[in-house]
Amino acid sequence: MAKHVPKIPVEMIDTWRSCDHIAEDGTIIRGMAGRVLFYDDNKQTMPIKVDGDVTVFVFDAHEQEPEHAKPMKVFRFRADTLEQYYSHQKPLGHGYDFFLPMDVLGQDEKPLHIITRFDNSLDGMFLVARPVNSMLAGRIPTEHIPVEYWQTAGQHSTIQQVSHFSEQQADGDPKPNSVQHTENRRVSTIPLNSSMIRRLKESQGE
Repeated sequence: MAKHVPKIPVEMIDTWRSCDHIAEDGTIIRGMAGRVLFYDDNKQTMPIKVDGDVTVFVFDAHEQEPEHAKPMKVFRFRADTLEQYYSHQKPLGHGYDFFLPMDVLGQDEKPLHIITRFDNSLDGMFLVARPVNSMLAGRIPTEHIPVEYWQTAGQHSTIQQVSHFSEQQADGDPKPNSVQHTENRRVSTIPLNSSMIRRLKESQGE
């Protein structure tokens, strides 16, 4: 159908959350799961499909001089493989889901600064999304745990039901299911920005 044909975007919105991935050898990889949405110049439409390269730059948010910082990792998803990351979710519509493997489970939590770039194959132009600050979940350093935590730690179980999340990895990598573990770990919630909230309300007729 025509509405599913790739179009030229003028706006890109991305959200990221901490998520674990189980590799084929059983190793649990810690990383960030994200969804990227694109919009054309018709402000009343739902997210669109696109054709181009998506590049994600991940920085250490502890960097004191961000303008001189180098990314910890750079993830490139080429245009000829972009379709495998595509999905359609109601009520938000078209979007692309990515997983960014960072390190092996068991490390301290880490604040991240994420910047996503899209290079459009249709017109040769590019878009850069607003920077996203998020937390890579992990062990909370002892010096950061308040006294109240130790006083109540034995009163309640910290084990919660795990949730499954399916995603694609970078080119050529295996694509097993991943599991988000919440036991003894602090996972941040990424709020939707104002633009996405507005579009969600419009799609629901509010």
